Amino acid sequence: MPDFSEPVTPEPEGVSAFAARVLNQLSLSAWLPATFLTLGLTFLLKFRKIGSLNVARAATELTNKDGIWGLALLAVPTLVVATLLTQAFAFESIQLLEGYWHRRGPAQWLARVLIRWQVKRKNRLDRLAKAAARAAFRESKDRWKVDTPKDVIKALELASRGKDFPEHLDSKVGELEWSDRCRPEALRRVEGLVRARADYPVENRILPTRLGNVLRSAEDGLRNTQGNLGTFVMRCRPLVPISVRAQHDQFRTRLEMYCTLVFVALTLTVASIVILWPLGLEQVAIAPTMFMAVCFTSYHAAIASARGYGVTLGFMDDAYEASQPTKG
Repeated sequence: MPDFSEPVTPEPEGVSAFAARVLNQLSLSAWLPATFLTLGLTFLLKFRKIGSLNVARAATELTNKDGIWGLALLAVPTLVVATLLTQAFAFESIQLLEGYWHRRGPAQWLARVLIRWQVKRKNRLDRLAKAAARAAFRESKDRWKVDTPKDVIKALELASRGKDFPEHLDSKVGELEWSDRCRPEALRRVEGLVRARADYPVENRILPTRLGNVLRSAEDGLRNTQGNLGTFVMRCRPLVPISVRAQHDQFRTRLEMYCTLVFVALTLTVASIVILWPLGLEQVAIAPTMFMAVCFTSYHAAIASARGYGVTLGFMDDAYEASQPTKG
């Protein structure tokens, strides 16, 4: 009987093969944070050695002919190890920034305080959005009075306040919207507040952080997760176009990368204070401020990526629902 089994290809051996297998396990989202961490620590140590925060001089000494090979021998293994570490904690970094803190003590107290603050912020956005809508329609009333019956104007005013108008006015109102004759700058404010409010789930589902609320709001809007977002994505991936899958993977990768960068920047902030302390307060204040700016920027980039990630989940949800057989 002929043997139809596929021949087993022996795995390559040696140092290069081992390095290739290690690098193959590292995700793209871990490289940038690890590189930033490695370069940050390298420059901080060089600043300490030269006694000032002279970036040009530090870069020159790091890249001169005498020190470049020694630096490479140290930096490459450090970069690989740093990448392994950042990749290992990528999921945990997202969880922490979402606000999933399970330890008792100060963490739980902080979570309660932040949740109350997020609830107040959501309610404030809701009040501001309603007030802006009322003000926008009030300003447009004169333009309605030119050719619109009073009862229709009253109905549109009720609609601008989020209230229902009497059913007998449905035929008169027709397809008119309260916003049709509002000034664009007034509507822009209303839309901005409505979008900010949409970042929050219902009140009893609010999390301590803004990132957590953006992700939870997107997840709670899905109809077919069956209680498990991970299996939902696996079920829906074959149902959406390749472009949507690519967008989903890109936003997820960016989310992991930016969340990891937040903690890398925090680590470098603390490290810069410790390493540069002997240089004096003026020198010490500069580097931590820069690293905190990176931390702040990375967090807001993570929020933007979370919004895009939520949009792709919505596409998957619609595709799954469309694929199900209609009842009856």
